[in-house]
Amino acid sequence: MNKLFALILIGMALTGCALEQVRNEPPVTQAVSGECPKLDAAVDVQLGLVRQMLDQDRAYAGLAHLAALDPTVQASAQARYLQAELLRHTGRAQEAETYYKGLLGSCIAGYGHHGLGLLAAEQDLPRAVVELREAARYLPTDPRVRNDLGYALLLTHDVPAARREFMTAVELGDYKQRASLNLVLLMLYAGDDQGAGKLGRQLKLSEGELERLRRRAVDLRATLKTEPKKES
Repeated sequence: MNKLFALILIGMALTGCALEQVRNEPPVTQAVSGECPKLDAAVDVQLGLVRQMLDQDRAYAGLAHLAALDPTVQASAQARYLQAELLRHTGRAQEAETYYKGLLGSCIAGYGHHGLGLLAAEQDLPRAVVELREAARYLPTDPRVRNDLGYALLLTHDVPAARREFMTAVELGDYKQRASLNLVLLMLYAGDDQGAGKLGRQLKLSEGELERLRRRAVDLRATLKTEPKKES
């Protein structure tokens, strides 16, 4: 399993579908060449249906619907982003990488870097951090990007930098629950049981939920086989 997604399973177990509701929002941002051209209302509805399928873990159906769209629609940056996401969710990493790379000079370059970072996380963590940092440069207020960068930094044992990213994601709001859970995990991983317990109570986590996070922290320590960097 991709390490960067390992906590998603915990997050879903603790909070139901809250994560899924924000995972694949349509990219509307400024990047290399400014804002994306506004799509026709009918096209936006069509792509919205594909996005809904992705959110519902129906990536194969999403690919089929995307293939049925007009080629001019398929050529839009928004459609190519969805194609990359759908390919990644069906295990076609190499094809997804090609599509993500094709976004780097587009109006949604940040999402291209984000996707490349997620793909790299399984095999090349330093590269994943580079890509996710670049994504955060383009998308500084996207809580999903900041949260994923924080988790990648946690996997490199950089507790101070990871904490900054998680705190940023929490304060940005939309990913508050997921980033907060990651912050609890980070505290447990760093040995701050008191801080983790306090935050857990603020989040109204049950003892069972906290225990699952404690086990995850132990697993991280065993997998990474190193002590975390201490905060100065």
